[in-house]
Amino acid sequence: MESGKLRLVLEEGAFSLHYYDIKLPLAPRSYIQIPSHCLQELAPELNERHKHLLELQSILTALGYLPTRAELSPDRIVERFREKEVIKRRLATICRGSTVVRSAMEATIRRFNGIVGEPHSFDQLDALIESQAYRLAFWKVTTEEINYRRFCPLSAWKFPKCSRRRTVWYSGC
Repeated sequence: MESGKLRLVLEEGAFSLHYYDIKLPLAPRSYIQIPSHCLQELAPELNERHKHLLELQSILTALGYLPTRAELSPDRIVERFREKEVIKRRLATICRGSTVVRSAMEATIRRFNGIVGEPHSFDQLDALIESQAYRLAFWKVTTEEINYRRFCPLSAWKFPKCSRRRTVWYSGC
């Protein structure tokens, strides 16, 4: 991360991490970390009643009410999928429609991406990555650093012959 090869990017209202040509999505609920920092930068520049500032605050509120990935109710899953798309459209629209918001968002993203040679400048990006459902790790350290609940080689699983396709027996890693 501190080499600057892992970059936070905003495209069409969606935040993602880029590592060379690999694009990793971010959990929509974790987006809240980015616009909240942007809002701090915008507050001194815009009147508290400015429509773009109010829209960004509304987007932050919507992100806060977004159902978590732990909610398994079918209705909540549908709501999460629908609302995250609406939030992405709203974020894209405000960034396209306001040069002030776009500039503040770009400055915030640059801060998140850190400065090579200054390890503490990557703290915000590290916190954002830690809030994801996945864990980034170099493939050679997976057996030492990631326990079997998070990473288990396929050879450790036994697939019995049975009438139900989804039956899987775990043999241990």
